[in-house]
Amino acid sequence: MHKQKISISSLMDTSGVAFGTSGARGLVDNMTDEVCYAYTLGFLQHVYDCPKKNVKKTVAFGGDLRPSTPRIIAACMAAAKSLGFKCDYQGFLPSPALALYGIKNKIPSIMITGSHIPDNRNGIKFCSKHGEITKTDELDIRSQYVEIPDVVEMEALPKSNGKALKMYKEYVLSLFPENSLRGTNIAFYQHSAVGRDVAVEILTELGANVKALGRSEKFIPVDTEAIRKEDTDFAKQNCSGSDFFCMASTDGDSDRPLLSDENGNWFRGDSLGILASKALGIQAVAIPVSCNTAAEKSGFFRQVLRTKIGSPFVIEGIKKLQEKYKPVAGYEANGGFITENLTTRDALTPIIATIVESKKQKLKLSEFFAKLPQRYTASGLVKEFPPELADKKLAELQASGFDFLKNEFAKIAGKPVLVNSTDGYRMEFQNGNIIHLRKSGNAPEFRCYTESRTLLEAEHLNYICLKILERWKITENLTPEQQKILEKDINSQDWRLLAELTGMAHKQLAGETKQEKDSIEPVNFEMLRDNPKFSEFEQLGKEILKNGQAAAFLLAGGQGSRLNFNGPKGTFKLEALGKSIFQIHAEKLLELKNLYGKDIPWVIMTSPLNNKETKEYFEQADYFGLDRKKIKFVEQGTICAITPSGEPIFDSDGRLALIPDGNGGCFRALSASGALEWLQEQKIKFVFLYGVDNILAKPCDPVFMGAFADSKTAAASKVVKKKSPEEKMGVFALKNGLPAVIEYSEIPSEKIAEFDGGNIVAHLFTMNSLKKLEDEPLPWHLAVKRVCGIDGAFKFEQFLFDVFPKLGSMFLAGVAREEEFAPIKNATGEDSPESAVEMFKKLRVEN
Repeated sequence: MHKQKISISSLMDTSGVAFGTSGARGLVDNMTDEVCYAYTLGFLQHVYDCPKKNVKKTVAFGGDLRPSTPRIIAACMAAAKSLGFKCDYQGFLPSPALALYGIKNKIPSIMITGSHIPDNRNGIKFCSKHGEITKTDELDIRSQYVEIPDVVEMEALPKSNGKALKMYKEYVLSLFPENSLRGTNIAFYQHSAVGRDVAVEILTELGANVKALGRSEKFIPVDTEAIRKEDTDFAKQNCSGSDFFCMASTDGDSDRPLLSDENGNWFRGDSLGILASKALGIQAVAIPVSCNTAAEKSGFFRQVLRTKIGSPFVIEGIKKLQEKYKPVAGYEANGGFITENLTTRDALTPIIATIVESKKQKLKLSEFFAKLPQRYTASGLVKEFPPELADKKLAELQASGFDFLKNEFAKIAGKPVLVNSTDGYRMEFQNGNIIHLRKSGNAPEFRCYTESRTLLEAEHLNYICLKILERWKITENLTPEQQKILEKDINSQDWRLLAELTGMAHKQLAGETKQEKDSIEPVNFEMLRDNPKFSEFEQLGKEILKNGQAAAFLLAGGQGSRLNFNGPKGTFKLEALGKSIFQIHAEKLLELKNLYGKDIPWVIMTSPLNNKETKEYFEQADYFGLDRKKIKFVEQGTICAITPSGEPIFDSDGRLALIPDGNGGCFRALSASGALEWLQEQKIKFVFLYGVDNILAKPCDPVFMGAFADSKTAAASKVVKKKSPEEKMGVFALKNGLPAVIEYSEIPSEKIAEFDGGNIVAHLFTMNSLKKLEDEPLPWHLAVKRVCGIDGAFKFEQFLFDVFPKLGSMFLAGVAREEEFAPIKNATGEDSPESAVEMFKKLRVEN
């Protein structure tokens, strides 16, 4: 068989699979049989050729539950056999179990695992007979030359004898007194962790009552440092209101722990490490530079040695501490716990030690953790961040040093007083805040760790820092002007809200949201012209207009695309009338001014899509004879379209795909723009809200305003009778006893005829009502659409009619459709310019 001789160093540079902080890792597609074969040869040549190792020619193998793991194990075993090694296959088991087995039997071990990262990636974790390989070992492996065949011939995996798993179980049990967890109710989140079964067995043998939850046959990338929202929600939903003392879990290869309190709040791994170390009587600890400073502030340890990030560095630190102290240990920010006897990360030891000690002190876990110094940490990461860009940005920060003006993190965290480049770039600020940035050694990710005096402050700081990292990633190839525009777009969005809405969308699409059964009843209304107080209403309305107490609010954020028109819908010209839609609306307000001697303040809501064009159009038209000082344009808010995986969508120009936030955003726009305050300054009492596409709308109709003022209600709406019971339009009703607009689809088919009063978006509000709506949150509604070439994108919007139940009382005025409702929605046919113009002309002739 032909063989090719290559260097491991060149393979690392060309294959896309290289050493990180926990072994060699890469995309599964890059981890070919030949690459895995070569890495295994390099490792085994290193441990066997080194005289000091004196290694038996046996190597232990195991792996996690990723789909690619069996194939990679087989390739690695083929390499070992080619060198004459006996392969001791131990099946699918926790990384610490395989490492312990190798240490006890004085043989090397190879664990195939990608730990917490998604299953499109995997890794090879090498351990010598002493435990995890060191960085010195890595250098020697890199220097090896190996011979690989053109085709790697692999054999089916044998059956495991289970010795390693049994040894690990006995080891963990030996650390704690018998029945030390007797009667403790523990929830164990199994997901796809390879140690999910042995963990339940160990906890049960220590006397705990364990309930296994969330088992998955599909791999789930649970990260104990950057905990997913799904995992946060899962813990809280299952622990809240239960009798669980806690919930426990691990990452994919079960070497990193997760532990929650009785309410399902996950603890940080570095906080867990402090308490576990104290519980086990540890005198000195080695920890990465990214860990919580509560380790020093607690006073629990005779020495805290800070290292680079990665278990090999922590293990080196433990060896240094052993020269002065005993016992010693180490832990990482992810919670992985390392001892003198098991020199690799372990998840179960810190979990059990902490629970046992908390029970011993008769404290709930929340109370036990509260005894730590009040330093809180948060962490997060930006995925698919180019490593070379991360290096560039870290170098720029290093160069800026303490220069406040050049360091953009100083602008959000305060004056930097101490920097540390041991691993990445760690900044301490005058106010006690800490920001630590580093690129991941396992995947193209940029990580951010923050620390502060409160959890809220740490999380908020982390959130802002991640937005900066995301901006770096996005803007690298943009011009300075494009960068400014994109930065403005990014800062305009509430990213926490978007994360919550994305989670809500997934639950909704999966049918997991609780659907409350609403009580829906028809609501009566009277035709305004038939009311015996018609003349009285009209007189009252005229007084309102004469006193200058009325204003108009036009919703005009839409484009004319459905009319085959490229521009704001309001600028669409109705050729048969020789006027645009905006001109028709403006002339009605001009007529009211001439009749009652007062200008009608006019607020026009545009959107980012048409704001500039709309303003320019009004300038060109000289505001149609209206006083330009009495017209105020407000821009509708936007919300970013999101991929199903929660990533923002970008358009072809590199900008965020920002979508108008729905007509329900009009109240927020009114307040945020200052228009609400502007109306108050003019002593306005009533505001008429209407849509641009209805050319028969009667803004500030005196009869309607008078009837509304007389009703003493919070809001009023004009309604029309449906053309037929089956007409598909929203109608007013009582939902759970409150006024609301319901869609055609919400009405039981047998009751459709009972519901009338079609919504034509012609509403009146008092200024007091609008002030109340200023701070009233409206629900968000999901639409799944194609956005910028991405199918199934999530768009969110708010609906105006969701305000009515919040106001509690409404007056409904029936009007004739042929007199007040001629919408322009379609290019031809029903609700088209042609049908609207016909109604408009007919009404003018009749009047």
